[in-house]
Formats: sequence, structure tokens, C-alpha cells
Amino acid sequence: MGVVPAPAASFEDRGGILDDFQLGETFVLTGLGGVGKTQLAADFIRNQGTAAAAVIWVTASSRDLVLATYAEAARAVLGPQDSVEQAADRLLTWLANTEDLWLIVLDDVRTPADLRGLWPQGPAGRTIVTTRRRDAALAGHRRRIVDIDVFSAEQSARYLRSALREQHPLGDDIDGVATDLQGLPLALAQAAAFMLDRQLRCSEYRHRFADRRRRLSDLLPEPEALPDQHHDTVATTWSLSMDAANQLTPVGVARPLMELLSVLEPDGISAGLMTGDAARNWLSCAIWSATGSASDIDAVGIDTIRDGLRTLHRLSLLRHEADVVRVHALVQRVTREGLDAARRSSVVSKAADALLEYWLLGGHAGEPALTMRANVDALRRHDRGELTASGVHKVLILAGIRQGEAGDPLGAAEYFDDLLATSMQHPGPDYPDVLELRGHGARWRANAGDLARAISIHEDLVNDFERSKGPDNAGTIVARANLAACRARAGALTDGIREMERVLADCEQLFGPRNIHAFDARSLLAGMYGEAGAGEAALTMFAQLAADRLDALGPDHPDTLAAQGSHACWLAEYGAPGEAIPILQCLLDARTRLLGPDHPDTLATRANLANTLAKSERAFE
Repeated sequence: MGVVPAPAASFEDRGGILDDFQLGETFVLTGLGGVGKTQLAADFIRNQGTAAAAVIWVTASSRDLVLATYAEAARAVLGPQDSVEQAADRLLTWLANTEDLWLIVLDDVRTPADLRGLWPQGPAGRTIVTTRRRDAALAGHRRRIVDIDVFSAEQSARYLRSALREQHPLGDDIDGVATDLQGLPLALAQAAAFMLDRQLRCSEYRHRFADRRRRLSDLLPEPEALPDQHHDTVATTWSLSMDAANQLTPVGVARPLMELLSVLEPDGISAGLMTGDAARNWLSCAIWSATGSASDIDAVGIDTIRDGLRTLHRLSLLRHEADVVRVHALVQRVTREGLDAARRSSVVSKAADALLEYWLLGGHAGEPALTMRANVDALRRHDRGELTASGVHKVLILAGIRQGEAGDPLGAAEYFDDLLATSMQHPGPDYPDVLELRGHGARWRANAGDLARAISIHEDLVNDFERSKGPDNAGTIVARANLAACRARAGALTDGIREMERVLADCEQLFGPRNIHAFDARSLLAGMYGEAGAGEAALTMFAQLAADRLDALGPDHPDTLAAQGSHACWLAEYGAPGEAIPILQCLLDARTRLLGPDHPDTLATRANLANTLAKSERAFE
């Protein structure tokens, strides 16, 4: 009863998923649309159904269809019946009591409510449910929830080799296509059909896939040419799921949430990004414009956003586990392609605002720096001028700074060079952000050891700033300070000290002694004094700087912590390790709390503390 789908032309066996399937049990296969749940159920029926007295395949996309198929099965097994409801009841009673083996598949359940009172049970049977839902209502006595994932890289490649086996020359970059499509079986099948129909090599398909001007629908077969009895394309499959998610409580939240998520890194988005003020303000406006409700920030609270994420999780449009959100890259692409130009521009800008806010508030502290950087890289891939046209977005600059601070100065310099090339599309070399980016690149190039190149860039920057901004501009002062520091590190220590003293005097006169630029100049000058052998002067300056930064910036500011670290190091260097130890212990606690135990600054502090403790012990021997 019901029609079991034919096997896919290149069916990929995923042995083990249904191996431990006991009589009387129900397996609920859940997962993203297109992962192959229906094919797994059909394969089980083909392998096990011959020994069953009754095999029932139910297209369970509505309660009426379930009842109709149950009634048909009841007539076939038990003879003529009266009403559809009575026939369904009689079938369920028979399943519960018979000793004859039976198998039932309830395919594509759209909502658990459709199965209320219609779950097959019985000691002699097995039931498979396929659904994109992950609701708690799907769980129950002797029911197992099995999350079906995409193909592994090996399975994807094997599938494509099989699908293209009669056209071997087309398979010149099978691994690349598998990576682009992220192992989604439905997408792999439809891409293979597209390549076969058009005699495209994998490399040619990948070229089209990477072209942002092409929509995903342009890279899939026409509906009448879909393979393996597919009813919908990948894009249509998820669009229908998104429509359903957006109608669930909280109504109207799922779609704009997915829009924001669609421009971020698919495999590592903190849920906290979506609950900050920047995201909530935008979501509030987006929901209000679509539904006429939620007109203020209070209407879209943190709980509402979390419920929206769980709704998307329930419909398998994303995975939301341990406060981390993961979205299949093709789901993101389908979402982006549904946006008009104005909406897409708004989404990219607000996602950048949300990421910057989250980063500055310290939400990244327990996360790998690479994950945050990956989100910035994703934003840049989707940027069409929103993040650079009217000034470089601060999150792009912060990403480069964080990369350098995490121990990769050369990578940071190369990042800023790349960002500079993008920003240079704006007219004129004196565009403010261009000058700033050149300075950042030179700074990290110096930290990477390329002092000659850094000095050359800083010399040009000083001239460009003075010409375009004047000698008293903060940018000019910073460029002079960076040039002096580079010259000192390159061996011209005396010249560097003289220039830095002039920079400090100008900073204090122009901006005041407690300005951030004055603080930075004092720090650089104190370090130069120490290198020149003026240890007492260096120690006095670092002690005062640590106190001033603590008072001005607070205890957790990175500059405060850096000043405390410098003060402690010079105390240890000049014979007072006992005074340095408590400072370093507090600093280690703070950096562990704020940055995590494996951050380069935390590791350096731990090493400094160990060395200082050793010095202190030797002092008492």
C-alpha cells in the first residue's frame, strides 16, 4: 500500500543507521531537507519488506493523507470498511495485536500534530518516520530520534563518481564539487544531472557555482528534468521549509533571523550574535515591516530570538547546539538569493554591526579567534560595498588587529594589505580609511620583523598625513610615533628617543596628558628608555602609566593589562621580582578570564610569571 520510491540511480549506502532496528520500535529520521531520509527508509523497505505480511508506505505530508492511506491498508488487510476514521482505527488495532510482521513508513511528516492518535505500535512491527522536524513531540515510548547528516567527503566523492561514471571526462574535480555542495545528497544528485545534461566538467560547474551573479536555480535541472523522482529543486525544498518556519511561534522571526545568519560563517556562529542590541534592533524593524507588529525593541526580546533559533532548528534549517549555530552553506545561498538589493545591503551592514558589538563586548572570549575571523571573512565575501563604500567598517579593522594580537603579525599585515586593495577602489590615496589601513599594515609588518618595509611605509604616511590633514592631526601624530618606534627597533635608538619625546610633548599639548595617544607615546618612550639602559626612568614611567590607564580605562581594558604587564616585567628586570609577582598573578587571572587560557597574551603572562618566580627564588639563595 502506497508507492515505495524507486532507488536513486547512484544510491549511496550509509550502513549502520538502521542496523539495530528492533521489533516494536519506531525510528524517526530527522534532518535537513535533501539529506536522503526518504531514500534510507525506502532502502530499508526493499531489503526487509519481503518477509513482512504488510508493508505500508504513507506520504504523511498531511493528516488527511495519513488517514486515507491507513484506510486503504485496512481494506487490503482486513476487508471492506465503513468510514476512513473507523478504518484507520481498525488498522492501528490490528497492528497493535497481530503476530504477523509489518513495516510502515510515514514519509515527510510536516507537523507532529498530524500523527496525534495515529502512531503505529505493536510488538511485531517496525515504523520509520521521516521529517524535517525535531520537535520534542516526536519522541515517545520505543521511539528513537536519528539525526541524518549530509554525506561525508568520501561518500560525496563516491556518489559523484558513480553518478558520472558513463561520462568519466566530466569528473575532473569531483572533490571540489563535493566540497562546494557540502555533501548534501539532493544537491549532489541535481548537480550531477545538470552536468550530464549540459556535458559540463566538474571544474566548469565549479566556475559557474562560484559566480555570484548566478542563482542556485541556474545551476540545477529544470523541474521536468529532475533526477530520481525528485519533486522539487534544492531551492524550492528549503523555501517551503522557511515559509513553514516563519509561520510558527514566534511568528515572523525565523525568516529575518535566517537572513542575518546567511551572510556569516556557516559552521560557527555564536547564538549571542543574534541577541545583542544591533541584531535585535534590526530584527524588530524587519518583523514590523513584514507583519506590522513588533514596532519597538522590547517586542523582540532575547527569549523571542532564542525561540526563533529553536524554530529553525526544529525544522532542520540549522543546527543550534551548545549556543553555536551551524547552517548549511546552500541554505544560506538560497536565503541570500531571495533578498532584493536593498534588503541584502541592509542584512550585510547589520550583520557587521552585530559582529562588532559582540566582539567589543567580549562575547568572543571563550571562542577561538579563528571562528570570529571566519565570520568577518564571510561578511567580506558578501560585501558589495556596504562595508567599505562610506568608510571601512570597524569590524573589518578589528579583525586584522585581533589576528595580529593572536600571534600572527604577518597574517595581519597581509590582511590589511588585502583590505587596503579593496578600499583603494575609492578615489584618491588620501581617503581617510586608506591612510589608516596603511598604518595598520605597516605596524604589523614591523611586528613580523620587516622593519625596512615598515619604515618606508611610515615615512610616506607621515608625509601624506601632514599634507592632507596637517601636522596637528591625530593621524599625523600616530604616524610619527610609529615611525620613531620602528627606527628605534631598527637600531637608531637615540634618534627614535628624540623623536618620541617630541611626539609625546605634542600629544600632551594638543590632546592632554590623559589622551589615548599620549598614553601610547609614553608607553613607547618608556620602552625605549629601558632599551637605552635608563632603567629607573623606564620603571617610573611604566608604574605611572599603569596607574593612569587603570584610572582612565578600567581594570579589564587591554591597554590597562598591557601597561600592568610592562610594569611588572621592568620590576623583575631591575631587581624587584617580589613586587612583580602579585601584579603578574592578577594579570594572569584577568587574561585567563577575558581571553581564555590558550590566548598568546595569556600564555606569555604565564611564562613571565614562571620566570619571575624563578628569579625571586634565586634572589634568596
